[in-house]
Amino acid sequence: MTLKEIQKLLDAAQPAMRLLYEVAFTTGLRARELSSLKVKNLNHEKRALILEPEWKKNRKPGIQPLPSSIYESLKASTAGKKSGDPLLYVPSHPSREMDKDLATARNT
Repeated sequence: MTLKEIQKLLDAAQPAMRLLYEVAFTTGLRARELSSLKVKNLNHEKRALILEPEWKKNRKPGIQPLPSSIYESLKASTAGKKSGDPLLYVPSHPSREMDKDLATARNT
């Protein structure tokens, strides 16, 4: 996707899906990895995501730095949530939702 296409997609998406897309585009995490993220995986000191060893090919824990704006959005979205709660809303069929958002973006 081009930057223009990505921006149109983000503009067309509902807030929860927009945040999901932003995290996906900036981190390269897959849908399964995104759905596995919990509030506890957001590291406030490093402003990053803590990646569990079982998610990675090398089976070692990792850290994924986040752009400030996305970190701040994630931080705001976790207010009042427990550490074991999902960090992001990930629909059961992310590709279907993305297809809908892409269609909306094309028509704007």
